This record gives sequence, structure tokens and C-alpha cells, in this order.
Amino acid sequence: MLQIVEAKLVEVKVDSSSLHRSSTGSITGGIWLDISSRAFPAPKWNDFVVLILEEWLSTSVNLYDGSAKFGRCRFMDGDHWFEIERRRTDVWSLRCSGGVDTAEIEPRTFMSSMVSCANEIFAACTKQGWHDDVRGLESAAWHGGRRILAHHA
Repeated sequence: MLQIVEAKLVEVKVDSSSLHRSSTGSITGGIWLDISSRAFPAPKWNDFVVLILEEWLSTSVNLYDGSAKFGRCRFMDGDHWFEIERRRTDVWSLRCSGGVDTAEIEPRTFMSSMVSCANEIFAACTKQGWHDDVRGLESAAWHGGRRILAHHA
């Protein structure tokens, strides 16, 4: 088994208690990266959490299954993004906008946190009766979860 040298724990975090649905159906809420206990772009960053998770999951699944070597994941509010490069199956490189952080990360931990966040947001939205607004997120979380299980079965 390969060891990851100087890897940082990077997880996606959400605040499902902060969800708000606009009159046009856009759902916002807290979403950020936790990079070894540092928040990027900020703790509980308020943004279009459903759309962001759908996009990030799609990008990350392509990296995870090897159909892509590089991906950029954007926050929709502000000029914040992070790039992920697949170096090996078990090591990705993460670089945040503004030179905030660069790290080697473990893909399974990162993907698992993202799938967990997507499921949490899906459940919170469903509880609010926002079913139609989160169908894409439900599908993205399901596909992301299946990729993780398929690679580690």
C-alpha cells in the first residue's frame, strides 16, 4: 500500500441549517472546504450549495474513475475556485485560488465527504419540500457513492 507523504486532510463541509430557497427556486447555504482545519474560502461560505455540489461531484467522479486528469471546481459567489489534478489513483493535488493552499489529498476521503454533504443537503431540502430542486443532486450523490464503492469493493 502506498503512503501519502505530507498529505492534508481536505473535506467538503456544508451547513444544512443555513439553507434558503429564493422565489426563483435557487437554493443557497453554507459550503466550504476544510483544509486541515482551515476554511476555504471562509467558514460557512454562503453560496448556491445544490448547484455547486452537483458540479463538484461531476468533476470529481471523472477524476476518480480516471476519465479526467484535471478539474476546476468553482464557487459561484466571488472569484473562488480550487483545482484538482489526479497524480495517481490514490493521490490528488489540490490548489486553491489566490494561492491560499496547495496540498496532496487522498481522493476517497475527499469524495466521501462530498457525497455525505450532498446527501445531507438533499435530505434537508427534501424535508423542506424542495423535491424538484434537488433531483440532480440526488443523482450526482448516488453516482459519486457508487464510484467510491466500486473502486474499493
